[in-house]
Amino acid sequence: TLFRSHSPARVVKSGGHEKARLVADVNDDNTGASTHQFNPCSLVSLPQAQTFTGTAISSRFEAPQGPTCIYRPAKATNEITLAVESIASGQVTNHLSQRQKLTVAGRTAYCGKLGRQLLVVPLTGGQMLSISGPCGVARQFAEAALTRLAA
Repeated sequence: TLFRSHSPARVVKSGGHEKARLVADVNDDNTGASTHQFNPCSLVSLPQAQTFTGTAISSRFEAPQGPTCIYRPAKATNEITLAVESIASGQVTNHLSQRQKLTVAGRTAYCGKLGRQLLVVPLTGGQMLSISGPCGVARQFAEAALTRLAA
């Protein structure tokens, strides 16, 4: 995705489900560098990704910057990326061309083009969930991810 966050998240148990909650944190050496404890790949499983894309996923990995998870379909040229980012969603949605307003898991979301197709869902605390990929596929990724993210 175009925008990246260096904010980590913690996975917490809630009602028997794991949920990710973003937190501001720094390393013990007080350098200001964030600790990286959250893996966005935990938000959408490999079997879910394969179901959503309708194809085999050859790999799923966390990008060095982010947190961003990259899902690489076996026979497709475009990857699907999923990120939880520290940026006001308006800074992204205002730049989306062909923008559509959607409802995803009871939340307002926007899908459009910013170089490639992108779906963004505003979260609390100046965070947003962003998923690059075709809107229909991205919507399914968002629905799955939102069930795991703490409200």
